[in-house]
Amino acid sequence: MDDMPELRDVEGSPGVKEMGSQALLTLTTGLTEAELAFATLEQLPLRPNLPPTTLRDLQSTALAQLAASPTSGSDLLRKALQSEATSSQSNRRRYSTTLDELDELLDGGWEAGEVVEVAGGRQSGRSSLVLYTLLHHLLTHPNNRAVFIHTSPTFDASRCRSILHILIENERSNGVQIESEDSRNLSTDELAVRTLGRLAVLHPFSPSQALEGLVAETEIKEERPEKLSMVVVDSVETLLGGEPLSNPSPEGHATLVSFARQVKLLARTHALAVFLLNAASTSSTAVVPPITSLPLQQPNVKPTLGVTFTYLTDLTIWTTRAESIWGSDGRGKFIAEVARNRRGEARGWIGFDLSDGLTLRAVD
Repeated sequence: MDDMPELRDVEGSPGVKEMGSQALLTLTTGLTEAELAFATLEQLPLRPNLPPTTLRDLQSTALAQLAASPTSGSDLLRKALQSEATSSQSNRRRYSTTLDELDELLDGGWEAGEVVEVAGGRQSGRSSLVLYTLLHHLLTHPNNRAVFIHTSPTFDASRCRSILHILIENERSNGVQIESEDSRNLSTDELAVRTLGRLAVLHPFSPSQALEGLVAETEIKEERPEKLSMVVVDSVETLLGGEPLSNPSPEGHATLVSFARQVKLLARTHALAVFLLNAASTSSTAVVPPITSLPLQQPNVKPTLGVTFTYLTDLTIWTTRAESIWGSDGRGKFIAEVARNRRGEARGWIGFDLSDGLTLRAVD
């Protein structure tokens, strides 16, 4: 508290109404712009004695930033044309999901620069789907590397090695060139081990540690010539605070929004395909905006971090056990649904299984 500026400095400083979003959040730590707009003096943790006139000025600034400003049709057309031109360039790459049907739904697969929420309940196949994608990406892009931010102290490297064995054999049997010049004579296991050498696994204890580690990985150039292209956070609800974060609170909401925005900035800046794995929970309210079009046995199920987090990402994939929909015919199978997509492609779903825990394949 001692290092905070005097209230008269804040009140007397010119341009309170011209303050930016970052300045507002610094002055009212723990509140988002929306919460500040409707806050009372008692809800400002660092400013219990804030003069009412200054609060009104700050709230006016927050409301101005939240207001929907009009955009002309010509500006929208210009932005659309710029977006199309950018998408046609080589830096807008898409990576295969390893499932042809899902690639088709996503018009080519995951896109560099996007943040993807993969949400689902326990044993819904979400972790396996993303892990398979990541390992396949590393194998087929020998000049790329990836980061896996794991909130559990255990990471099954042996399973990754076994999955890579299967992927390598499949690619080689199909005549696909996956090796670089210096690895063409490697055995399957040697190539699997070398591929895992381009995967960095982090075990952070807080969102700030995770972001610091990720920023450090983006800055590694001389020691690691490979390009960082893919990031996985498993799981984001544990990293951000889990179930307590799903309860409304200024501090929790600010943490969630800040983390999501910084991750998205890193994804856009460095052309990263980022996957944030989110759990599922049952809402206590009677009506929940549907995250999925599937006829679930529990219709009020939702991602643990709620609707706010969902709309801070670019794409939401919802995974569920097929048995809950298909009955006994769905035993051991899963469903992945494109629940939300900012690109505009139509929603849809596909079935997949991982019967032996190692081989991912689409099912009817």
